[in-house]
Amino acid sequence: MRSSVFKAELYGPLRYGEGRFIAIEDMQPAVFKALLHFIYTDSLPSMDDLDQDENKEIVKNLLVAADRYAMDRMKSISSLKMYYVCNLSSPRIAWRR
Repeated sequence: MRSSVFKAELYGPLRYGEGRFIAIEDMQPAVFKALLHFIYTDSLPSMDDLDQDENKEIVKNLLVAADRYAMDRMKSISSLKMYYVCNLSSPRIAWRR
């Protein structure tokens, strides 16, 4: 299982009642869909259809979700993606000596 938090919520000490439901709060549906995509495929979904601001917002929220659910690989991939998204949107500064 890719998330030790989900594992604890489904099968372990954090299990609530019958363990058939987990409440996911404070997460946009698109972010949860991307999180599920990562859980099943070990990769982030394509975000080519999003504009730069939407892409940055989703990746930022994926970083938060990866941290919340202890998904280190997703956190690393999202961090790298965030780096590229931010650098693409920032103006370039040329340094000369």
